[in-house]
Amino acid sequence: MLRTQLELEPWEIEVAFFTDERGCEPDEARTFVMLRWLYYGDLRPLQAAIVKGRKIDGAVFVFLVDMISGDTRRLGSSGRQ
Repeated sequence: MLRTQLELEPWEIEVAFFTDERGCEPDEARTFVMLRWLYYGDLRPLQAAIVKGRKIDGAVFVFLVDMISGDTRRLGSSGRQ
């Protein structure tokens, strides 16, 4: 039996949408959703991934470093020139 949406966190529902409806690979969908939530300042999907021991894409770490730096010009950049 499939889990109901009531049992899923909001970001897990988004991941399910991108995998089921858009055909994305689960890891790619998780990375995209995590980056989207981070962009809006919500770290809960990242926290959940860490707690579950999931592999975290390097892009998430780059984005996190950019957030921590406080330099809005860097937000989402790799820092490379």
